[in-house]
Amino acid sequence: PGYRPRTTLANAEPCLSMSARAAPTTAVAPTTPPRSTNDYMRVDHSGCAWYWDITNKTWISQLDVESAQPQHTEEPIAELPPPRASPDAPPARTAPGAAKKRPPPSVGVGEKRGRANHFIVLRGLPEDVTEEEVHEFVSKCGIVKKDPYTGDTQIHISRRQLEPSSSSSSSSSSSSATSGAAARSSGNGADVPPPECVCTGTAVVQYYRPESVTLALSILDESYLRDRPVRVSEAEDEHRKLFHKKRSKKEKKKIVVDQSKELSWEEDSRVHIVLKGMYSPEEAFDDVDFFKDLEREVREECEAKLGPVETLTTFPYNPEGVVAIKFGEPESAKMCIELMNGRFFGGRRVSAEYYDGKENFHREETEEMRELRDAAWKKWLEEDEKE
Repeated sequence: PGYRPRTTLANAEPCLSMSARAAPTTAVAPTTPPRSTNDYMRVDHSGCAWYWDITNKTWISQLDVESAQPQHTEEPIAELPPPRASPDAPPARTAPGAAKKRPPPSVGVGEKRGRANHFIVLRGLPEDVTEEEVHEFVSKCGIVKKDPYTGDTQIHISRRQLEPSSSSSSSSSSSSATSGAAARSSGNGADVPPPECVCTGTAVVQYYRPESVTLALSILDESYLRDRPVRVSEAEDEHRKLFHKKRSKKEKKKIVVDQSKELSWEEDSRVHIVLKGMYSPEEAFDDVDFFKDLEREVREECEAKLGPVETLTTFPYNPEGVVAIKFGEPESAKMCIELMNGRFFGGRRVSAEYYDGKENFHREETEEMRELRDAAWKKWLEEDEKE
């Protein structure tokens, strides 16, 4: 007596929320425990809902339940970052006419889009400074970058040309001439300036490692070269363009210098050398024993000056006059490049480089070469018959 049992929550929906009105004074808790799990909630005659507490084995009114719950306040929901795209996912398509996103701004001086800075600028250099002096000066802080396709040191000295009228007006001359790879005429990579040109006092140097730039800023800045203070600073983006050169796909395949070996503890194990310019196919066909004699002479000279030769191969139909040599030791191969590169042989300039492992020097015989070979063979037979 004094309560009405309800078996389901749906039957209690007509009951108003007790938080919207005051608690009735006539609310009476049930006196008997629930008969089953469906009898865990009951509503008395005043409309107050009662819930069975399984832990404490007692009835709890709806007001006690609502007062025990914490008062939640609406807080702004933090915006989550957008999900990262998978590297294997296809690129997202942009709607036609939508504005393209601009690239992020440069991170720092000389750095753009996350690229590390390898360049420094020297100011206050003497007018007659040479590339060798600059190289010796900056090498205290790291390895200077070399052009992998030419082997030239990446040092750019800005120069200006003197006026031919008088030497006194040289200070007012505004015409500038640049040295670097174009002004190098000597085989050792030294900077040979054009005649009547002097340094403007500025040079740009590219290091192999970006850590050398930080070291140069702390050590070389305001140090002395020929009793003159030299200022060192990071290079701007305009200085990077001085070393950017467009090359064909064929030129990019021929890497002359690999500076990664200079920072490695491993010894260079390359033993294959390619010599170009050793002969011309036209003169080779005049003598039937030309290639035999050539291989014998080159092998004897290499073994006498450089070391043992394992194999030596000629390519008769290659117009570049190629001779491939495999030495027994890597040191012999290195000495061969130093000895043969730039040397004149039979009136032709010889180039020596490591074999890249990709290029095929074998060529097919052309019709013109076949006619020359047949003529040489016929001439040899006629001379043999006369003898």
